[in-house]
Amino acid sequence: MKTKETTTAITSLLVLLVFGMFAIGSLFVVLIGASDYKSIVDRAEQNNQIRASLSYVANKIKQGDESASIQVVNQDNLQLLTITQNIDGQLYDTYIYYHKGVINEQFIKHNAKLNPNAGTPIVEADDFRVSKENSTITLQVKCSKITQPLQLKVRLNT
Repeated sequence: MKTKETTTAITSLLVLLVFGMFAIGSLFVVLIGASDYKSIVDRAEQNNQIRASLSYVANKIKQGDESASIQVVNQDNLQLLTITQNIDGQLYDTYIYYHKGVINEQFIKHNAKLNPNAGTPIVEADDFRVSKENSTITLQVKCSKITQPLQLKVRLNT
């Protein structure tokens, strides 16, 4: 009789041990999966932010698409996308530029002094480049969470 009780106790102990190992294994799988999921969500969120910001800049370019109103210039070690608009007889410039890890926008009177620190932040990025070739403007953004730089080409109508 003692053998049957010992066998039952050992069997119960083994069942509990297998169940415990299953629970611990399940916990590790959930923790690893949660970490990977968070990483994927963070990358997707950054990707969406960058894409939305590039679309915003592209729409700004399309809004200001008039003859010779869009220029890419270098000023004070900043590469500026300059969009000049005539509003009620007054000229205004919209500057889009990269400064201190952020793509910024600033709307000021034409030929007024640009203050890079006074811009409105659009999105954080690692790098932002603008180039104009004939009637095409190319926007390129690099971000640490996105492996490939995002690039958008906007064709001007003028």
